[in-house]
Amino acid sequence: MSDFLQSNPGYLNNPDATSSCEYCPFSRGSDYLATLNLSRHVYGWRDICLTLLFCLSSYGLVFLLL
Repeated sequence: MSDFLQSNPGYLNNPDATSSCEYCPFSRGSDYLATLNLSRHVYGWRDICLTLLFCLSSYGLVFLLL
């Protein structure tokens, strides 16, 4: 399995497993996100602020329209 892992990046959970495959082609979450064309730079704070703004404006509109 070491020859395979040298040419194919990934993660092997249990190298002694013989009955089930415990190989994952992604060793980190950012490897998976790269397949979705998402870079490592995530706009987390922007998204949190937009969500907070949405919640506050929704509550504001409810009280305004009541």
